[in-house]
Amino acid sequence: MNLIVTLLLLFLSYGFYLIYYRLYLSPISRFPGPRFAAATYLYEFYYDIILGGKYIWKIRELHERYGPVVRINPDGLHVADPNFWDVMYTVSTQSNRRDKWSWETSGLGLDSSMLGTTDHALHRKRRGAINPFFSKQNVRRLEPKIKERVETLVKRFERCAENSEIIGLQFAFAAFTNGLCWVNDSVT
Repeated sequence: MNLIVTLLLLFLSYGFYLIYYRLYLSPISRFPGPRFAAATYLYEFYYDIILGGKYIWKIRELHERYGPVVRINPDGLHVADPNFWDVMYTVSTQSNRRDKWSWETSGLGLDSSMLGTTDHALHRKRRGAINPFFSKQNVRRLEPKIKERVETLVKRFERCAENSEIIGLQFAFAAFTNGLCWVNDSVT
């Protein structure tokens, strides 16, 4: 029984310390925002999970109340200031590296991919391998194919509208991005 009480007290002590750290000792504790959002992820959980993805609109309300920089969770800030663009998206130097937190990428299950890379320098190297695919020349070269797929998608939407069919957009967009045609909620 003493072990259970001791473990419970340790757990509660850790929880109180964690909340205290997040509210007063964290490097981002001085930024404005709801105290509950700064203390726990439950605030974000409520809007995103319980209310079904409404946190992005709540963040807009928070900016109206707290200003251009708002603390939106224990580890995150949201910036709604166009002047910050130059700070965030400048050429990378040793002084402004933007390593991702591992918990941001671990949910992808793609640790060895470009998207799952936490280290800024390694991400930059991996991204560099695909940069040529996004050059203006390559994008212009693909433009006729993209137009063709858009026209096919629009024609399919029109046929569905004529027949009063309900369209499963997940299938439509999957077919669009793969250059396929879909019929009755299945891709062919």
